[in-house]
Amino acid sequence: GEPKREREARLERERRERIARGEAEAAADAGRAEWDQDLDGVAEELEGMLKAGKRVGLEAWKVQFKHFYKTRMAAYREGVKEFIEGYKEGRAEALKPVELTEEEKEEARAEAALIAAELARRREVRMAEETEQRAVQSPDDIVAGSRAQTERSI
Repeated sequence: GEPKREREARLERERRERIARGEAEAAADAGRAEWDQDLDGVAEELEGMLKAGKRVGLEAWKVQFKHFYKTRMAAYREGVKEFIEGYKEGRAEALKPVELTEEEKEEARAEAALIAAELARRREVRMAEETEQRAVQSPDDIVAGSRAQTERSI
């Protein structure tokens, strides 16, 4: 991969460019840069564990891995727990019933009445069209249709 100094210089250069584009974007990018550095730290720790395993054998590697697990993984586990707690709080807030003022309630009732009237109008139009289609058929067409139906069922 990319040497650490070059990576840090590139990240800093990109951060400055983003600052020029806007402060809001720069704040988000600063968080990403911290995340990148954290991942670099994890990679370095894992490399150290691998080298220790090669140098001194499996027992030393187990000690290194236990230390890594206790420090890094415990932190990640705590982060996940905090995320879940925050998610539950946000969900509870989102599900909390909304209190409407009398004016808002009246506005909602009026809107519901308009929707109901429109649905009733559409139903009447549809029924009128169906009635018109039935009236267009002549009595001879009806008799011929019923004969054909009878012949098919025999």
